Amino acid sequence: MGWRFNGYCESLAIDPRRARQFGGLFCALLAIYAVSIASYLKFITGAPVVIGLGDLMRPLIKFCVVSALPFAVLAYRDQNWSSSDAAPVCVVAWVAVCAVFGPKYGTSCPMAFTLPFVPFILTAVLAHTLAHATGRLAGGTALRQHSS
Repeated sequence: MGWRFNGYCESLAIDPRRARQFGGLFCALLAIYAVSIASYLKFITGAPVVIGLGDLMRPLIKFCVVSALPFAVLAYRDQNWSSSDAAPVCVVAWVAVCAVFGPKYGTSCPMAFTLPFVPFILTAVLAHTLAHATGRLAGGTALRQHSS
């Protein structure tokens, strides 16, 4: 199966390793975002009428930290991995989850989906930056993969 995947990637002029990174990140984010948006939408549909911004962000904090881990791992292990590589994958995973859960929870308000995405982006960028800095400081540890 691996050789077929590699051949398919090469026919599309895509690095097979990079395609696996994109696919792995997408699957991880899809799972994390699905659980977090379901939890978040349940929270806001059952919340009192008047709640503050802090109340809206509180249920997302643990999911933000967990969703930042794949970004940190990719940035640490591959110094050529950039946030511009991760951004489209992040957005597509978020849109896919919102497309499924929007009709399920009956919310068509764009802010119900946009507002919780902001802390996910901020934690991803922070994790990415810290992992790159740590990777540079660590130099040539055995855990890191070097691009050739």
